[in-house]
Amino acid sequence: MDWGPCFFDQTHVFTGYVTYQLPIGRGKMIGNGFNKALDAVAGGWQIGGLMSVHSGNAMSDFTGWGADYPAWMTTSASNLFGGDRTMCNGPTNYIKQFMPASATHSAYLQYFDPSTFSEPYINWGTNQTEYGNCGQGSLRGPKYFDVDLSVHKGFAITERFNLEFRAEAYNAFNHASLNAPDLSYGDLGLPNGGFGAIAGAQDPRKLQLALKLKF
Repeated sequence: MDWGPCFFDQTHVFTGYVTYQLPIGRGKMIGNGFNKALDAVAGGWQIGGLMSVHSGNAMSDFTGWGADYPAWMTTSASNLFGGDRTMCNGPTNYIKQFMPASATHSAYLQYFDPSTFSEPYINWGTNQTEYGNCGQGSLRGPKYFDVDLSVHKGFAITERFNLEFRAEAYNAFNHASLNAPDLSYGDLGLPNGGFGAIAGAQDPRKLQLALKLKF
């Protein structure tokens, strides 16, 4: 019952990068006749880019009982991480519905519909329980998309000393890559107010400037 894709499983992964030296400056296609001063400013620039795209990670949902499970209850290895599996009563519907803020909660994204999940049946009188049938890694988290861009140029000061300037943009297009949803199912078969909800995302765009002296 614990057989299934691990958390690190991603069905599709693409990573690509490029570095391109602009054809501008002395000895280049454009600006071959630049004087030293103009060439020092306009020549020798390089641009680079890194793209990372992958589909969502595999996820497993838990009931959230954790240490409150009775010792006789049939649990799985997932109990070591805070709970047993829930019951999947139908296919998962990834509704991705935005829920605005209210007096009781902040804004969030309802990533999947929690109504098809329920607590495994427990008969406390006879100490009988059913095993949660949601498989290991049966859910998929949000996809990831990121593009990092950079511009850099070297300045020759002397034969020994060189200065390098870099400007870098991480998540250059400020694309929202969502965090994983809340996967802890509440006690008594009731969602805990966040089951299947996403309340945050990974870092927004970041800009960085750097100056490096090489000798």
